[in-house]
Amino acid sequence: MKPEDIKLWRKTHGLSQIKLSKLLHVSRSDTVMKWEKGYRHPPPYLYLALEALDARLALGDISDPAEYDYP
Repeated sequence: MKPEDIKLWRKTHGLSQIKLSKLLHVSRSDTVMKWEKGYRHPPPYLYLALEALDARLALGDISDPAEYDYP
């Protein structure tokens, strides 16, 4: 995935970088920012993880992604 693809996906779904990092269980909140700026390469499974999040959002499994957070 290209950096601009990650950013477009995130913005299309109304997620902040921090919220996306929590949904992906990424330990550092600046990791998504580094992927989007091309400073780090995302893991090869990122595309599959985003597809899974797409499905969860479509099914309403995550009712309000803007409010979604882990304890």
